[in-house]
Amino acid sequence: EDMDYKPNIQTFNNILNASAKLGSYKTCLEIFQIMESYNIKPDSISYQLLIQGYSNAGQMAEAKKIFEELKLDPKIRISIRICAEIIFGCAKVGDWEYSLNLIKTMEKEFGIKPNIYCYNSTLHVCLMEEQYDQIESILN
Repeated sequence: EDMDYKPNIQTFNNILNASAKLGSYKTCLEIFQIMESYNIKPDSISYQLLIQGYSNAGQMAEAKKIFEELKLDPKIRISIRICAEIIFGCAKVGDWEYSLNLIKTMEKEFGIKPNIYCYNSTLHVCLMEEQYDQIESILN
């Protein structure tokens, strides 16, 4: 039976979500290409999930590269979810400096206040990397 179903952004974001949880950034990139073939533009959730895919695969250099590119794209609104994903990923790989810099600048740069997850991830990585002065600066 012929179906007239056309996927939309939510359809693709659901597929991206599953792939990102598995750390399958290559699948996420393929999904982005398929979205393009349907003339569906990725939204901030799509990019957050792509970053999550890279993060879960331990590919933070690529995740940060995408984040830096998004910051320059006026069509994409940087969300708390994107920031939190970058911070969480940095914490997993011990990058306390990038994480700390982001929580210190995200309100001014994006109009977003860091949430408890951003602070907890940053505190955790600073503790793991023995950056006790940085912990004190976050808490003050």
